[in-house]
Amino acid sequence: MLEGKSVRLRPVEPEDAAALHRWGQDWEVQRLGSGGPDVVPARPMAYYREWIKALAGKKDAHAFMIVERDGGRAVGFIQLRNVDQRDRCCELSIEIGEKDCWGKGYGREAVRLALGLAFEELGLNRVGAACHEFNPRAIRCFEAAGFRREGVYRAALFRDGRFWADVQLSILAGEYFSQKATRGRDSGQTPQEAPPAGGECLQVLEGELVRLRPLKAEDAATFYRWGQDWEVQRLSTGGARLAVGDSQAACLEWIEGLKDRRDLYAFMVLEKATGRPLGTAQLASVDLRNRRCDLGIEIGEKDFWGRGYGRDAVRVLLRLAFEEVGLNRVAAGCYSLNPRAIRCFEALGFKREAVHRAALFRDGRFWTDVRFSITAEEYFALRRSGTADASA
Repeated sequence: MLEGKSVRLRPVEPEDAAALHRWGQDWEVQRLGSGGPDVVPARPMAYYREWIKALAGKKDAHAFMIVERDGGRAVGFIQLRNVDQRDRCCELSIEIGEKDCWGKGYGREAVRLALGLAFEELGLNRVGAACHEFNPRAIRCFEAAGFRREGVYRAALFRDGRFWADVQLSILAGEYFSQKATRGRDSGQTPQEAPPAGGECLQVLEGELVRLRPLKAEDAATFYRWGQDWEVQRLSTGGARLAVGDSQAACLEWIEGLKDRRDLYAFMVLEKATGRPLGTAQLASVDLRNRRCDLGIEIGEKDFWGRGYGRDAVRVLLRLAFEEVGLNRVAAGCYSLNPRAIRCFEALGFKREAVHRAALFRDGRFWTDVRFSITAEEYFALRRSGTADASA
């Protein structure tokens, strides 16, 4: 079952034969698809029953009824057909059989749900589609979902006393994930309309081991304590000196200023089982125009080092960045003296982009600054494979 705002896609069932048969006899419906009763002979009910029965054994097709979420009425049909796992491609076809549902956005939403299955679950790289030139509503539907016109088959169809072209379209995985990131979970909210990052606008985020909540004024003492811990700061800012200041009052002032920030999502990392504060995590330098940010993580309670809490917190931040905020790129960095952080980022799909040589002097020698990034396309590919949610 695939859920949208207005429709859901469910598997085709034997009792759907009646609706499919009725739509198959409707000239106005079939004129836009297979050609109408004067081109494709009317098929008996038995044909649809056998076709539905055969679906169970097909590995190259994923067929669904489109049903209204309110009431559960079947209004159409959609399928991914000719699914080719070797070449990672398929074709998409859709039919809205209930004419009172035309122009209500049901088809567009159903297409987006089917594309989610194709790219995020099946791991395909290309989805093709086609529609007749005289069906501008279908063309707008596909193009709104991110399809691009690839070509036109001239004089491919004779209807209403003249020849019409067939419009060929497709969408690739990279285009889908880029549009998904821009759309921000189909919320209808563009990145430029995103709410302020700090303060009460943030929600509590749940992971497997940790919970991320917005920083509060009472966190200032804990935040300051970690900032004075040499072992903690040795891996990041460089000793008993905080970037926000070297007093608890400065920490409090910085936390209280978060509510007005649109470029920073800052959280306290809590142990999920007990609620104990463990560290801080943030998306910084959030650039909604270029859809990018920097990620930072610090586990201040040293007895939690090496236990997977930092990795789980980063995983939650990536979900926020790509699935909620709609970013396209998340960058991170750490010093070469912190192999645990390097393993954390690489385990979650970050790729090394650069090494800034001799960027830090610590323990009597120079260390490099290792720079990483992960893109939306890479993140969603890992989600499809399950790797992004692998336990630490």
